[in-house]
Amino acid sequence: MPWRTVLRNATLPLELAGWSMGDAESRATEELRRVRLAEFGARYPHQLSGGMKMRTSVARALTTRPNLLLLDEPFAALDEPTRHSLQMQLREIWLALKMTVLFVTHSVTEAVFLADRIIVLSQRPAQLLLDQNVALPDDRNAELRTALKYVDEVRRFTSAVPVSGEPL
Repeated sequence: MPWRTVLRNATLPLELAGWSMGDAESRATEELRRVRLAEFGARYPHQLSGGMKMRTSVARALTTRPNLLLLDEPFAALDEPTRHSLQMQLREIWLALKMTVLFVTHSVTEAVFLADRIIVLSQRPAQLLLDQNVALPDDRNAELRTALKYVDEVRRFTSAVPVSGEPL
């Protein structure tokens, strides 16, 4: 919400759940720290980069300690260095909090880097084409993106993605 600061945006789910403002701010500050935005709590959305806005959204979602985090193409509009940085942060958060993350993306390279398991659906009507685990270690870093095992996994999953002549 453009009229609320980063901290107040992050407290919103807790406010709606009836938390006291002090407790809500404490939890939101903890999550802003987790996404490396604690020092930006007094800023407004128009003062943030696209990546910072996305991290604020993630912090807001994490304040409720969900068992499931649903992210639908959250990094699609970001430049590549920012996208790669946020992918690393997301993996760190996911591993630290041990939650289920359902991440929707059209990027095979992104899916292979982030996921333990990839599900590929066909175009309309959506049908399951592939459901397989990613054969990469849990510990993933920037160097992995150029490793042969990563490239092989990208190739394996790319071959499962249908190519359509239809415009989207």
